[in-house]
Amino acid sequence: MNTEPAITQHWFERAEPVARRIFLQDETTRRQLVSDATLAAPRPSSLRLWLGILFLIPVPPIGIGLLISHILVSNAAKRRRAALLNPSSINAGRIRMSYPLMFNSLFMQGQIPEAPGLVLIIDDDGPEPDFDFMLDLVIRISVAAPKSKDPIDRAFAALMSDERYVPQRRRLIDPSVTGGRVIYAADLMANRADLVADLNTLPTIPCFIGRGPHAITRVVPARILAGAFGTKEQTARPVL
Repeated sequence: MNTEPAITQHWFERAEPVARRIFLQDETTRRQLVSDATLAAPRPSSLRLWLGILFLIPVPPIGIGLLISHILVSNAAKRRRAALLNPSSINAGRIRMSYPLMFNSLFMQGQIPEAPGLVLIIDDDGPEPDFDFMLDLVIRISVAAPKSKDPIDRAFAALMSDERYVPQRRRLIDPSVTGGRVIYAADLMANRADLVADLNTLPTIPCFIGRGPHAITRVVPARILAGAFGTKEQTARPVL
């Protein structure tokens, strides 16, 4: 008989500071944050650099153009990585529930271990929002019609029709429908081994959410939550 207590939303909010501290001090997750930032903004191939060098003498304008292009792309990627790993953004980040909007059906059925998806995340200092409120927002976004007379619904339809995965992308949800909360639609890579419960059982995913429109978003592994809640990993299942 399982005697472990269920992790209620109140318990989750109370234990969140502990979970955040464990997450940020854990060497594995720190390395994963760096890896996430590198995947979101990879260093450009050196091919453009070498071609620029080769063309400098026979065709100087092309060579100079290629070198400038390489420098611009490199600097843009460096700035993006720095923004994702900004210490103030990371240190002010919180562990919050994210609400799936779209995931690969094979992932949902347990046939593949990892897949990208689209989730709603909350990035402000307020409490965890009411589950029914977030569910209503998920439904509105999911069923929005592209030819709606409401421009917000048309924007939601465009959001759902974009199935590209862009690592660490966030798109702000119109504040007029969020009750003033700062809510983003965020691209998220999820691995079933990290989840505290199957998505068909628990339709929310605990995530570490860095602060700001260009911050990092990562699934919090079940082992981190289990450590914060003082329970076994297989029973670290929030009940919302």
